[in-house]
Amino acid sequence: MTALQATERAAPHGYSGWVPCGRAGFHVDLRTRALDLSRQDIQTVLARLDASLDRVTPDITHVRVRLADVNGPKGGEDKRCTVRIQLGRLGTVQVTRCAPTIWEALSRALATAKRGCHERLEVRQTRRRRRRRASSPRAPTI
Repeated sequence: MTALQATERAAPHGYSGWVPCGRAGFHVDLRTRALDLSRQDIQTVLARLDASLDRVTPDITHVRVRLADVNGPKGGEDKRCTVRIQLGRLGTVQVTRCAPTIWEALSRALATAKRGCHERLEVRQTRRRRRRRASSPRAPTI
């Protein structure tokens, strides 16, 4: 069962609901401006989110995706995607990318956001290692 079938809360200009991912999941708020997404398009966006953020899913509490056609039918790199990922106590990662199509903009934004999430997780792991080393008893030197 897909996330869209599970919640059935698709709107003409977006989606809001829980996305199950592995053993965890996260809340997704998807909105569009000057774009109409079909149910299939919404499912594709949710599937790409799931695939891109699979490793960091336990730390994600909320994902907000905004897709917009900035210039209307004029053409050019006018499709904008903003992805905002809330990582609980680790803070927020927000990325905005523009491209000729919404799918390219989404892919670019998710790739950059994924790197940002991994960097936040590395910082947390490094801090934990330092604390463990500082608190572990040292062997006496002879």
